[in-house]
Amino acid sequence: MLLAGDESGRTQEGNNNAYCQDNNISWLDWERSKSNSELIEFTKKLIKIRQNSPILKKGHFFHGHKIAGTDIRDLIWYMSDGKEFSYDDWENKELRSFGLIMTLEDMIEKNEKPSPVLENSFMLWLNASFETIEFPIPESNIVNTWEVILDTSCNTLNYKPLLFSVGDSYKMVDNSLVLFKPKIINNKSKIE
Repeated sequence: MLLAGDESGRTQEGNNNAYCQDNNISWLDWERSKSNSELIEFTKKLIKIRQNSPILKKGHFFHGHKIAGTDIRDLIWYMSDGKEFSYDDWENKELRSFGLIMTLEDMIEKNEKPSPVLENSFMLWLNASFETIEFPIPESNIVNTWEVILDTSCNTLNYKPLLFSVGDSYKMVDNSLVLFKPKIINNKSKIE
């Protein structure tokens, strides 16, 4: 949810209801956009990822159910050690780091059998703790290799793709988010 000015770092000084403020709290400072060009480019990248990803615009909840005709679930939650969430993990009030893999099924034609779409699968890691954590890349039946497309702890606007395979780990600094997409290598994936 973006409000005009957010992309250049406008805060409204924490006022979430500033529409009635006819002063610098609600005004757009166009000079700010020059000094915060990196934040603007980051916001553009987020918008592009969302525009190109039907899974992020699905419009209803994922449930962790298997996609018809496959062993792939639409959503799986993971602890920071790479193990799948248990029932008790949901009750852990100290939990600050976790991840998920979500997959969308392709429903292009009504009469066709649904199938998972690699381009619409993501792995997302969140680290809201105050320490660096090494997240292991979990085993999944989607792909063996994942590509980092966004890391909020560093400038991922112009970088060489970072690839991680099952068994590798990804070092996340405190208070950051990393988004991965499946990477098909040599035209092979686990989904055939």
